[in-house]
Amino acid sequence: ELLRCFFAIHLSKAREPLIEGNTISGDPTVPDSERANGVHLWQCTGALINNNTITDHRDGIYFEFVTNSHINGNTSLRNERYGLHFMFSNNDTYARNLFQHNGAGVAVMYSKEVDMRHNRFLSNRGASAYGLLLKEINDVTIDSNHFADNTTAMLVDGCNRMEAMGNAFRSNGGAIRLFSNATACHFRANTFTGN
Repeated sequence: ELLRCFFAIHLSKAREPLIEGNTISGDPTVPDSERANGVHLWQCTGALINNNTITDHRDGIYFEFVTNSHINGNTSLRNERYGLHFMFSNNDTYARNLFQHNGAGVAVMYSKEVDMRHNRFLSNRGASAYGLLLKEINDVTIDSNHFADNTTAMLVDGCNRMEAMGNAFRSNGGAIRLFSNATACHFRANTFTGN
């Protein structure tokens, strides 16, 4: 257990690190400006982040310039900004994670070839909150995810060549906001109920 942390785990230029089975919590009593990220990776490759529970940080998991890495089976709750945040990170996957009660569930920004499958985006609510925010990304797959009770389930801004299939959008304020600068985005066999 890593309790009441500023940065709990911070890795720089690591190759094939494994972060698994940890309980990681920030301090919910401190101001937002005094919180850092639960798991923070910078210029890493081949990382595995599995089965952790991360709460009450700025971002639960943060990737910047991280490649060929995998995030599986984690729970990211009550983080001030994002449950998971990608910046300039390519050829990564995340699957079977829970993102709930965060400022926004997940943001994937300025990245390419990201695969997102079987995740749950639940109750990420606020004035500018999204279950999943996609900004300036290319060649992504969004498959069999569940979006429920988010302010907006998915925002697609500047996304090129996206395949979104088999996802469920239930009881969100809005299901999808698709901007006109998104091209070749294909939605197939998704379910929309009560948005």
